[in-house]
Amino acid sequence: MTTRKYSSRSQQTTLSAALTSTATTATVLSGSNLLGGATISAGETFTVVIDPDTALEEIVDVTAVSTNTLTIVRGIESASPGTGSAHSAGTVVSVCS
Repeated sequence: MTTRKYSSRSQQTTLSAALTSTATTATVLSGSNLLGGATISAGETFTVVIDPDTALEEIVDVTAVSTNTLTIVRGIESASPGTGSAHSAGTVVSVCS
């Protein structure tokens, strides 16, 4: 069973590199900001939104964080699970609440 993590101290960050529609990792400016310094372990996830409040908004699950690289599962809130949208460097990434 997967455990979903949350943090009341989470802060938004931005993509430091463009994200293709099929990528399974995303590089952000500050991976530690997303969970307010908390870490995730095997079997834990947290949910983030990329491009919030825009036509390109995408919700993904993060299954691992290695410094500023997030391992992501695409299409969490999509009619086509596993698919995503392309996003530009500088796009806002924040934890879903």
